[in-house]
Amino acid sequence: MITPVLFLFTQVISVDSNNVDCDKLMTDHHIAECLDEKTYAIDIKIEAKITTLAEEAVSIADDNNEIDDKFRKSRKDEIQGSAQHWFAYRDAVCLSDPDLNIGGTLGLITQAYCRLELSEKQLKDLDDL
Repeated sequence: MITPVLFLFTQVISVDSNNVDCDKLMTDHHIAECLDEKTYAIDIKIEAKITTLAEEAVSIADDNNEIDDKFRKSRKDEIQGSAQHWFAYRDAVCLSDPDLNIGGTLGLITQAYCRLELSEKQLKDLDDL
């Protein structure tokens, strides 16, 4: 009797997966991981953009002599805190996505695509400010 042997071929995905076509990967887990890495790269850009916007907002108020040091720090913290609230919102929306296949591995991909799409939109919106 011949016993079949199953070999798993995995693909290593680097953090710089922006040029990788996630849909061409072999497993649901790898596809979701690839999408999450793309999302992470965009999230870093979102955080940098929020930091820049916070500094610009404080700088404008400084130019008009409208704020003191305490207010400056408070305003900057509020703007940067809004990014964390947005990330929490995005994650909650994607977790409750009605098309999510609860209990299956396709759910991982659905959530990952949702996070990627919302992050791409958020970055575009921030760039348009």
